[in-house]
Amino acid sequence: MSIKRSFSGVANEAAVFLEEKFLCDVPLWRAFVDVFRTKADSERRGWKCEFFGKMMRGACLICEYTESEGLYAVLTDAVRDMLTVAEEDGRVSTFTKETEFSGWDMWGRKYVMLGLEYYLDICRDEALKAEIIRFISRCADAIIAEKGEANLVFAAAPSQDDILENLLKQDIDWTKVRGFHQDEYVGID
Repeated sequence: MSIKRSFSGVANEAAVFLEEKFLCDVPLWRAFVDVFRTKADSERRGWKCEFFGKMMRGACLICEYTESEGLYAVLTDAVRDMLTVAEEDGRVSTFTKETEFSGWDMWGRKYVMLGLEYYLDICRDEALKAEIIRFISRCADAIIAEKGEANLVFAAAPSQDDILENLLKQDIDWTKVRGFHQDEYVGID
């Protein structure tokens, strides 16, 4: 069951302002994806890698609230663009192979996958959902191939049912995955 949110006053004005001034800015979304093409964080071990995912999370929440078809179209195009940046082995990074897993690299990879998971909650195209899930799986596989294992945090919310169900259908070596429920990571050293 979906609950419709309704705000008034400053909260509503803020949502509309963000949508109009930032979230529908197509060149901004292209720039967020282009850093993955150009490996923009390699030299300074920067954090441009996190912008796409963080912005996508907030944008999906605003889109769900405003039900804006224009914003939905912009986000769909940005997601489709992101799906083009994976290397042949599934690697998605703003760092070169020589500098990967340094600086903010893993942080950025996490945010790409997380942002795409948020988009799954609003996505109305089943074929695109399947493509996103394959992309996320390949991203995780590329990390496991390089690092030997992966720690993943899973949510138990009904909104995550599709991704969890589809992850189980993927060819993932689960013996190399350590999974945590989102509330179980507190205190882990």
